[in-house]
Amino acid sequence: MTHTDNVNPSHYKQGNIEVIDFILDQKFSYMEGNVVKYLSRYKNKNGLEDVKKANKREKVEEALVRNTKARDNDNILLSDFWRDELLGDAWMADSLTIEDFFSLLQRGSLSTPESITRCRRKVQEINPELRGETWKRRHNEYEETVKSEIKEML
Repeated sequence: MTHTDNVNPSHYKQGNIEVIDFILDQKFSYMEGNVVKYLSRYKNKNGLEDVKKANKREKVEEALVRNTKARDNDNILLSDFWRDELLGDAWMADSLTIEDFFSLLQRGSLSTPESITRCRRKVQEINPELRGETWKRRHNEYEETVKSEIKEML
């Protein structure tokens, strides 16, 4: 029977130092550590997909910093993210039609809405200052409801 180490899988043990040891030694932030993690394992695990993951979290964080409306509105975040993704291909930015855009989306050439919003949630969890007003309002209302219910119980 083959044993798989799910805590320290082999794709993190390439070379003379484990990735987590390097990340801790360099005192990288969570986001920086993720970039190092994805880039260090890409050849031995998910290939180019891991390189894209590392880049995606950084780009989502940049979008949330640059456009505060994107913190509360996934449609704004998606449009900003896809615009930046497409502008990376300068030749495409000038000549892209809506049909081209949909074709790229359908072929999987653009990041999926789910992956972008999942990154947003993770980035906002790590960086609470990047949470939107809707999140703050919802949590304040919830806090007030809980306080009120506790008072009624006393």
